[in-house]
Amino acid sequence: RQACPADFHDITGVLEHRPGKQLASSLWCVITHQRAPLALVCSPLSGDHVDVLFGLPEERFSRPGAVAFGNFDGVHLGHRALLRKLRDAARAIDGQSVVITFDPHPLTVLDPPRAPQPIDTLRGRLLHLDEAGVDRVIVLGFDAELRDRSAHWFATEVLCRGGSAGLIVAGYDCRFGRGGDGDIELLRTVAAEHSARVELFRAI
Repeated sequence: RQACPADFHDITGVLEHRPGKQLASSLWCVITHQRAPLALVCSPLSGDHVDVLFGLPEERFSRPGAVAFGNFDGVHLGHRALLRKLRDAARAIDGQSVVITFDPHPLTVLDPPRAPQPIDTLRGRLLHLDEAGVDRVIVLGFDAELRDRSAHWFATEVLCRGGSAGLIVAGYDCRFGRGGDGDIELLRTVAAEHSARVELFRAI
């Protein structure tokens, strides 16, 4: 029996470091060897519920993803509006809605004094995303290695390949990658290289 990755801030609250433990009444967690050192997938026990993957998948998903990325702490009204757009976009491409989120909050690594107090635990965040009707969540541990990845790498490996993006939903002022170098124009360029497109979301 192998231990779950220790670098996820709230991992013990989600998985209790054991395969086969419940995340919620509707979710069971199983260990799969999708990416070194270990990837974890939470599969639905019954009904239509979110699948949660800790770490990037090695292979593309069988259906294209409508992908959004961010911290989604608290899943507030603005988040829920974005998630509605994401679900609509997924239906339009006959795909699935994919949220890519981070734990801990990126600012705890980028600028610790400015890091906000979390509104919710990771477990609570996943439950909120489940309730919002998201099909799949990818949780990435935010550390120095991810911080130092280029914007082009993030858009390519995380969004287009990791999320199997057919469409990416992002704000016009989104920033990503090392030093926040990535912007909406780079996102559009990389998406086009992978036969995907970008839709803008304007915050409410």
